[in-house]
Amino acid sequence: MGVRPPLFEKVEILGWFIHRFHHKKRFTEEDIRRCLDHLDIQVGADQPIISEDGNINKHYDGYRVNFHTLGKLDARYELLLAQTEVHNLLKELPAKLSLTDEQSYLEETIICYAFGAYRAAIVMCWNLVYSHLCNFILADPTRLAAFNKTISAKDATPTGDPQNWRLLALNRASDYPPQPGALLPLPGDETARLIFY
Repeated sequence: MGVRPPLFEKVEILGWFIHRFHHKKRFTEEDIRRCLDHLDIQVGADQPIISEDGNINKHYDGYRVNFHTLGKLDARYELLLAQTEVHNLLKELPAKLSLTDEQSYLEETIICYAFGAYRAAIVMCWNLVYSHLCNFILADPTRLAAFNKTISAKDATPTGDPQNWRLLALNRASDYPPQPGALLPLPGDETARLIFY
């Protein structure tokens, strides 16, 4: 058997895609031609596009990629497609946030994650969390008053060297971010505190 034309390999991948992501048990030559057109792959109307070499089996109601070939293509592409699905879900998230600073932090988090800079993604995600908490507290005068009341009621030196701890009151957005070593109690909870290093 000679070398298989690259078109037949593309058709196998397209058949796999139709099976796995369109959940069709069979596909037709028209389905494949529509996919090729969508990918701007020019194929003549009389040119055969489906190989008769056994990787794609013909049935009375269409074609099916055989199980052995499906398994190989699953192993080759499924992880990549799972990563793509996660990335697409993440890309939709910033638009769901109403504040531009939080959108910006989330976009940077996603970019870091997508490029494998996981530590940077964690740092940017923490910036997002911190920004969201501060915005949440500052958005409501009742929450802000409860937050500042909790701060004033706390001991300024909970543990360790007193010079390493500071309690901060928030009055406006410019009051944050805190300096390293700052301690922020959470409103309504006498034990929960945010510690910044």
